[in-house]
Amino acid sequence: GSTAWIYIEFVCRNFNIHHNVLNLSRSYYAIRILGDGFQVAGNHVIANNVIANSNGMGSAGMHIMQSSGAQITNNIFYDDDVGYFIATDSMTGYAADYNLFWRTTSGTNVANLNAGPAASPGNNNFDLAGMQKQGYELHSAYGDPMWSATFASIDTDPTGFKPLSASPAKDKGKLLSYTQDYAGTAIPTGAGPDMGAFEQ
Repeated sequence: GSTAWIYIEFVCRNFNIHHNVLNLSRSYYAIRILGDGFQVAGNHVIANNVIANSNGMGSAGMHIMQSSGAQITNNIFYDDDVGYFIATDSMTGYAADYNLFWRTTSGTNVANLNAGPAASPGNNNFDLAGMQKQGYELHSAYGDPMWSATFASIDTDPTGFKPLSASPAKDKGKLLSYTQDYAGTAIPTGAGPDMGAFEQ
């Protein structure tokens, strides 16, 4: 879609968005999930993605509206603005943990809860400590993911988004049902699964 690399719309349920590399969307979000007039019990999983939407447009990683039950785990959010927005109508069943956040502009807010529509989500932003006080992102981290290539140089080769061995993403993810990463490497390869799309 014109406003996201991945755009899930209407009555879509129980889908799994995992091990994607979403670099520099053409607009404000890398992922949009929208019931578009329907209130959907989505119960979807968004896991082990690299969401690198630092496109200089003040952009964020994801916006979810009219679709409840999002499970957001093991992602790396590398954005101009917050990692994600969860609209008020999508807070039921929402859970998020084991994610890594890094803002490329000023500020350390990582998410916006009880947000408005995508065009005007509002400013109910939280930094990581604030999210943890709300009971979310308890095992998550804020820090530079330390890509194996300079961000500005990553274009056609997504392996540049594989973090270095000293990255805070290494071995800090939650073990899910996936057995291979974006490149086909076994999960886990170290003491635990990595956050993001690549195993170190």
